[in-house]
Amino acid sequence: MAFEAPCRLENEVNKHEHWRVAHERATAQRREVAIALLLFGRYRPALPLRVEITNVRPKALDSDGLVISAKWVRDAIARWLGVDDGPRVAIQWVVLPEKAPAGLYGVRVAIFQDESAENSVTERSPTQ
Repeated sequence: MAFEAPCRLENEVNKHEHWRVAHERATAQRREVAIALLLFGRYRPALPLRVEITNVRPKALDSDGLVISAKWVRDAIARWLGVDDGPRVAIQWVVLPEKAPAGLYGVRVAIFQDESAENSVTERSPTQ
């Protein structure tokens, strides 16, 4: 299963802004992902899963910034699945970059059954 959402994912660690601005961005990202997930109705895939979150943006982020940028998307997906996104859940989280034309931002999410997943969370950036 896959979907896209019009979110602008940012490296939250490098943003130097008022907490309310960050809070509003986090709320908007969670809301956009939750709305996109409504398309799947009551269907929830069974664990273990591989979740690929693709950050679509004109300027690339470094590998740690890329993972951090997907935090609120990841939280929204975990909530929809009814699980915690911590280390004891059989979900492999993968965050990937995709170059976009200037001014275009978004997120693409693909969720796959993953029979090879261990009972832990693995984060992989494109450099690994």
